Amino acid sequence: MKKGKVRLYKLGAEGKQFTSDILNEGNVFGEMDIISFGTRDHYIETLEESHICLMNKDRFESFLIQRPRFMMTLLKEVIELSV
Repeated sequence: MKKGKVRLYKLGAEGKQFTSDILNEGNVFGEMDIISFGTRDHYIETLEESHICLMNKDRFESFLIQRPRFMMTLLKEVIELSV
């Protein structure tokens, strides 16, 4: 996220919303075939004006290769989400 605030939430069996997280500038979220940032099966709602960047798989892989420090931080996050 470049700017703003979003809410990640799930819907319960009766349609009740359960907030999982509030994300701000600098947070990363999304899904790819093999990587999940904890948003699978979630809805995302903007809470204020937000600027969100989108990357396709090839661009994201290139981004990671060019920024190994970011890739290490990303790996730590993914590991924590899977524990």
